[in-house]
Amino acid sequence: MTEYELMEIFSNFVSSMHAWVTTFPTTLTAYLIAAYMAGVNLARFQVMVINIGFIWFGGLCAFAATSSGRRCVEISQEIMAINPSREMALTDGVVTAA
Repeated sequence: MTEYELMEIFSNFVSSMHAWVTTFPTTLTAYLIAAYMAGVNLARFQVMVINIGFIWFGGLCAFAATSSGRRCVEISQEIMAINPSREMALTDGVVTAA
C-alpha cells in the first residue's frame, strides 16, 4: 500500500477507537439514569438482564477500542517503514501522526 492509503486507514482506525471510547460513557450515563428512574419498578429478572447487557456492551467497547488502538500501532509501524522521515509519536496510550 502507499503511504497515503496507510494514513487513510490509520485515520479511520483512530476515528473508530475514539467512537468506541466515547460511546461507553454515553451508555453508562443512560444506564445510570434508567437505573435511578425505573430501578425500583423493575422485576429482579429485568434488572439482571439489563445488568448483563450493560456488562456485555462495556466489554465490547473495551475490546473494540483496544483492537483499534493496536491496529493503529501496527499501521504506524508500516508507515514508518515506508517513510522513516515521517514524525509519529508512539507513546503510552497515544498514537499521533505529524
